[in-house]
Amino acid sequence: MTVITTTDKLVLQKYRKLLAAVKPLLHKGETNLLRHTVQLCIAKFPDESAESSRQLIRLFDISLIIAGEVGLGTSSIIAFALAYTFTDKEISETGDWLDGRSDILKLIAGLRILESLNFDKISIESENFRQMLLSMTTDLRVILIRLSVNLFSMRHYDKVSASEGKHILRKALYVYIPFCHRLGLYQIKADLEERAMRITEPQAYMAIVRQIDESKPKQEAYFSAFLKPVIKELNRNGFDCEIKWRYKSIPSIYTKMQKQGVGFNGIYDLFAIRIISRKIIENEKADCWKIYSIVSNIYKPDPSRLRDWITKPKDSGYESLHTTVQTPDTRWVEIQIRTTRMDEIAERGDAAHWKYKERRESGASDQWIKQIRTLLEQKSETDESSYSGLPAHPESESIYVLTPAGDVKQLPVGATVLDFAFEIHSNVGACCSGARVNNKNVPIRHLLQNGDVAEILTTKSQKPKLDWLNIVVTNRAKNRIRRALNDEKLRDAGNGREILGRKLKNWKLVLTDEFNEKLLKHFRMKTMIDFYAAIGVEKIDPIDVRDLILQKDEEPAAPVITKFDRKVGLNTLTALSGANEQLVFEGAGKHMSYALAKCCTPIHGDDVFGFVTITKGITVHRSNCPNARDMKERFPHRVIKVRWSGTEDAQPYQTVVRITGEDRMGLLNEITQLITNDLKINMLGVSIESKGGQFDGRIRVHVFNSLQLYELLHKLERIRGVTRARRLVEG
Repeated sequence: MTVITTTDKLVLQKYRKLLAAVKPLLHKGETNLLRHTVQLCIAKFPDESAESSRQLIRLFDISLIIAGEVGLGTSSIIAFALAYTFTDKEISETGDWLDGRSDILKLIAGLRILESLNFDKISIESENFRQMLLSMTTDLRVILIRLSVNLFSMRHYDKVSASEGKHILRKALYVYIPFCHRLGLYQIKADLEERAMRITEPQAYMAIVRQIDESKPKQEAYFSAFLKPVIKELNRNGFDCEIKWRYKSIPSIYTKMQKQGVGFNGIYDLFAIRIISRKIIENEKADCWKIYSIVSNIYKPDPSRLRDWITKPKDSGYESLHTTVQTPDTRWVEIQIRTTRMDEIAERGDAAHWKYKERRESGASDQWIKQIRTLLEQKSETDESSYSGLPAHPESESIYVLTPAGDVKQLPVGATVLDFAFEIHSNVGACCSGARVNNKNVPIRHLLQNGDVAEILTTKSQKPKLDWLNIVVTNRAKNRIRRALNDEKLRDAGNGREILGRKLKNWKLVLTDEFNEKLLKHFRMKTMIDFYAAIGVEKIDPIDVRDLILQKDEEPAAPVITKFDRKVGLNTLTALSGANEQLVFEGAGKHMSYALAKCCTPIHGDDVFGFVTITKGITVHRSNCPNARDMKERFPHRVIKVRWSGTEDAQPYQTVVRITGEDRMGLLNEITQLITNDLKINMLGVSIESKGGQFDGRIRVHVFNSLQLYELLHKLERIRGVTRARRLVEG
């Protein structure tokens, strides 16, 4: 005989309540889906221990909040129940019953993302955190489910430990109450606010409760007398109106007392009276103003307290006419005048005062939430699929990155570790050598993603470099780098001037102002600061300056031989003249002798620069050549700008392509067929090594320009088994 326990009865009772709550939103076949989910969860807690019973009942209670109070349906309940009860691996082991329900699986994934955030270590008080949360969540239901969990936790605050309670309260105050406000979930917002105030200000809360209870009978009589002449005049003028009055919420009253520095009885709008016209007419605005006129004829209004949100509704769509009038005994009473239509909009949540009260800047997220709120207002009339049909959070132009201490930094999309370092502090950015992002070491160029936790690594010897400007995207970082480079440049220039001055004194030579122009032209410098800085960092040798000073006008300058002159090992190619000139050298004449560097094998169309050698003329390198940085930093006066002309000739360019992937029978034949037969490219050589089912190959080819090379790389990667094809730099 099966014994039905008290827990069994309670679970059955709550399951029936859950079915009743989701019934208006159930799709065909979803009852079985929900029943199967419940059976799986019950099976997860088979024993009759107090803890198992508590976990099971908690699951049902939160599910009831999700369905009954927030208004979500079966998909959200199933996603919550599975995420609450099982690991991802356990869910996958339950079978294929969720096949075709990607919506549920996506909700579970979204819940996992929020669960992975360590709220205890994050500065959740900032607006940046709320924006980060929105940008990480593509489905609003994820936040609403977590809101339901927080509401349950606040209702059972007395049953948790002090430390756990502290974290629950923080999330309510700084995450979920603001979201409720934005979403128009005022009933839940009021519930959370009242419970939060009971915890944070218990004495003030109870004092206001007592004052409200003590004054209620007296206030009911007072408002009955106050409204009697108003109702009489409304009826006499043919208005069919519903009249309500209520106290403001306790947290709202307390906030007003604190801001205005007054007691309970000193609040202007301690009470709110609503006069709602049921009369349906075309000109409803005029109707409201007529009611205002009737009230003003009976009680003296305060013109400074008139708020006309009928002529010009709030951004949220809220429409109402607010006035504050004085009674014969000099008390002030706020009256809100609106029509039934206006009241329905306000009651359903369109009257969110987020921008008005908190002066937030309007942005993409607010627009997104406004669209979402429209559907929230209609949740009793629509099925849950409406939520998944909500516009995804707009592709934000910002990401939100956390420090190990939990501070949230807002950065533009595309920001790097270096941007983040300068966002923390200029000195941190200047010494940044990398970072630990999500516990993995990454370089300064690493692109950050939304929700990353980044710890900046610094090195005392690190200094800002010119190429850092190509790494960062924020103006703050760029300005700090430029400032640091300029400061360093001035220091280097001071050192260089001192070094050169000392050398010239030993050589008994004098540098005149007239000679400065010759120095700048010879070393290709723009200013004397650049010149002296180059000496300070040993890019220019003072001996070269001495030789230039001693040199007679008719004698050529003594060449400076560098490793790039000695070790190029190039076969010089002389450019063709006239219309067939392929390269244009800035500041140089036509028919220049040049060579294509073997260290990076440039081809027509590559971004290139020229380097003036002593023995080989001009060598042309790709801008991303392995030697480019060294040449540009050490010998900037010997670097010249080069560009390709618009013409090509029949001269092919040799380059090497590296391909890797999974080895298979016939792969080499397909590669050869593609290169020689399909693309008509001359293949000079091929070498492929295979090990453990993987291959790594190098193919030397002749191409006529970069477009032909990129076509080759693209088509190689389309061959089955080839995972990557890229151009190889041999330097």
